[in-house]
Amino acid sequence: LREGIGLRAFAQENPLVAYKKEASLMYADLMDAVRHDVATTIFRVSVVKEPPRRPVQAVRPGVPAAAGPARPQPAKPVGQKVGRNDPCPCGSGKKYKHCHGRPEMQGEPELAGVAAGTARPPKGARPNPGKKRR
Repeated sequence: LREGIGLRAFAQENPLVAYKKEASLMYADLMDAVRHDVATTIFRVSVVKEPPRRPVQAVRPGVPAAAGPARPQPAKPVGQKVGRNDPCPCGSGKKYKHCHGRPEMQGEPELAGVAAGTARPPKGARPNPGKKRR
């Protein structure tokens, strides 16, 4: 499309108008090809019927099939629960509520085990670097 447009300027024709005209003709040809392909595909399609499904039978006798799998039990925390006013298990010396017990710290995966006493944060890690203690 771009190659032939440059020669139109030599023929005293506006290249922008020629570009638009050729682009619209190419788009019309594309739409005709799509319509033709859709029509031929529709006429070649054959409908296949699936056999009816059988009802699910019970795996064990005496257990109804509708019972389905058991609900998953919620995960139980490992280790002791740390109180809000107890020292933080990370070893910072701060109260748990001011260190890793803060709501914004609870979603962080690297500090998730700190409350249970199973993990330690890296040395020198501050829980809130923007807040200065006096």
